[in-house]
Amino acid sequence: MSDVDPARLVAAHREAVGLYRHHLLADDNARHYLARRGLAALALPDLPWHPAVDKPWRVGYAPAAWTTLTKHLNRIGFTTEELVAAGLARQSPSGRVYDTFRDRIMFPIRDPAGDPVAFTGRALHVDERIPKYLNTPRQCDLPQRTNSVRIGRTG
Repeated sequence: MSDVDPARLVAAHREAVGLYRHHLLADDNARHYLARRGLAALALPDLPWHPAVDKPWRVGYAPAAWTTLTKHLNRIGFTTEELVAAGLARQSPSGRVYDTFRDRIMFPIRDPAGDPVAFTGRALHVDERIPKYLNTPRQCDLPQRTNSVRIGRTG
C-alpha cells in the first residue's frame, strides 16, 4: 500500500459516483440500455418510490473516452497516485494514465458506513476483447476492502 490518505480515496470515489451519474443522465444510449433490461427507473434523476433510495444506488455511466474521469479528478485536485491507488485509473508502462472503466454502466459499491469504496461496471456493448463485467482492482489501497461491502441500499 502507498502512503495515500484513505479519506482521499473515498473522496475520489464520491466524485466518480457524481461524474458517472451525470453522464448517465446525459447519455441516451446508456439510459436506453437500462430501460431494455427493465431498469429504466435507475436512470431517473430521483427514483420514484423513495428519494432517499436514489443516493445509495446512484447508478452511472463511464463514457467510452480514455481519460474522462482522470482529467476531471485531476482538474479538481486529485493526484495520479491517488487515482491509481483508488483503482479508478491505471498507468501504462510508458507512464500514460487512463480510466479503469470506459463505456460501462457503473454500480458503486459501498462500505457499511455508506461510503463508495469501489465499482463494478457492466460493458454497454458486447465485445469479446473486453470483460462483460469489470470490478475495481483488488489491490486498491482502500482499507474498507477487507470489510463487508454492499451494492445499493446501505441500511
